[in-house]
Amino acid sequence: MQRNRAVVFLANLIFLGASLISPALAQWQPTKPVELWVTFGKGAHADLWAREVVSIIENNNFSPVPITVVNIPKGVGVEAFPKFQARSADNHTLMLILPNAYTVPIFKPEIGFDVMKTTPIANMGEETLGLWVNAKHSDIKTIDDLVRVARAKGAEFKLVGPPSGTPRALLSEMIIALYGLDAAYVGIKKIGSTARALTEKGYDAAIFNSSEQLALPDKLTNRLIAFLSHDRLQDNNHIPTLRETGMAIEYSPSRIVIGPPQMSREAAAYYAALIKKVYETSEWQKLRQSKGHIGKYSTGQSLSDEMQMLAEKHKRWKMAVEELTHRRPRKTTK
Repeated sequence: MQRNRAVVFLANLIFLGASLISPALAQWQPTKPVELWVTFGKGAHADLWAREVVSIIENNNFSPVPITVVNIPKGVGVEAFPKFQARSADNHTLMLILPNAYTVPIFKPEIGFDVMKTTPIANMGEETLGLWVNAKHSDIKTIDDLVRVARAKGAEFKLVGPPSGTPRALLSEMIIALYGLDAAYVGIKKIGSTARALTEKGYDAAIFNSSEQLALPDKLTNRLIAFLSHDRLQDNNHIPTLRETGMAIEYSPSRIVIGPPQMSREAAAYYAALIKKVYETSEWQKLRQSKGHIGKYSTGQSLSDEMQMLAEKHKRWKMAVEELTHRRPRKTTK
């Protein structure tokens, strides 16, 4: 009898402890303004994305404290990444990462940044990239047409995009290498201006998101010839994917929010739930559709696994480009 009473007493203590601790964990909230870091300048696609997230949070009163977008664009992460990693256990700083979180450390290992040491919060989906050509090329309507024209022009055929070492630069260089082209890749400094540069500067082809093209005046036109996604998009079902054309390239950059290393589990859970609220709003779903975003919200172990896969994928890409171009040196303009 005494033993049974002891067991009941112990069970009651455990229950009481859980009742005292669990609500505190579940009710964690930020106690001061939160910063959302972006490694691109104001007006860039990632900056606009972050500000749209913050706007939805504010309009729906999802947060008890202000959330401010902080732009740290130097080196597209060269400055921001090590600073963010140094904010260990900071529960009031977040970062929006794009694929540059994987490529910048590959080309700049001296910064010492490792995205896998950070705290995964949530993935809000993926951006769809397309392969575009300048509308002056009335004879380029397919990838086969592009290859034919590029081979005829040699080094005079130019693909334009972000600086060398960025994901789209790697993709462009991979296309050049896989088809054995002598085309040049031209990296421009201003992120988010690839569509405009393709038209105004007279370049020949580029990889970018449809939203870049939609932001241009009607007189500045480019032609979409293929998507880099796994499947065709519903709104542009007549446009094939590169995978369909026989090129083993598919790429849809994720939009992931992370916290610094050793962010508390309670804080990470709070921010994951906050981002999920944003994702489920009608405003965000309309935005996803208008910008051609794909993929679904994810968090927890599935997100950690995805980030690990992306880190390895970008390392392999760099190795593949180096191997493919080893015997065919080309002109690349930074």
